[in-house]
Amino acid sequence: MAHAGGAFNYHGVKSGMSKSEVDGLTGCTEYCSAIDYKETRAFLGGEGNHPPDIWGMGFKYTSDDKLWRIQLQFIERDGPQGVAQLKAITELYPDAEPQSGSSSIGSTQIDTLDALMIDTKLFDADAEKIYQESITKY
Repeated sequence: MAHAGGAFNYHGVKSGMSKSEVDGLTGCTEYCSAIDYKETRAFLGGEGNHPPDIWGMGFKYTSDDKLWRIQLQFIERDGPQGVAQLKAITELYPDAEPQSGSSSIGSTQIDTLDALMIDTKLFDADAEKIYQESITKY
């Protein structure tokens, strides 16, 4: 996995926060490893205030419940809109690692562009902790 930077703060969601802190801030009450497009758009200020084409946000936590990654998921555009979208994402989130993907809505598949904000320090520390705890079991 490529790492994309240090500590982050995205609209008050900060690396190192606990799952319950993130859930409380985003208003998520169920299945909160991600919030869907409606919840994401509401969290980011409602219609007209959220980033264009944002589709959702995902969260990953360390083994001791610290947020180490936010995944911002956008509907991927093509042509001039796609160029503008990628330029905006890479300029606004310089530490984020953009990745193409896809998502399903029923039987419809949409192309997505994901920006991953990763707190490298938290990720690396957790990976080392897990390694130290499990190395003798291999």
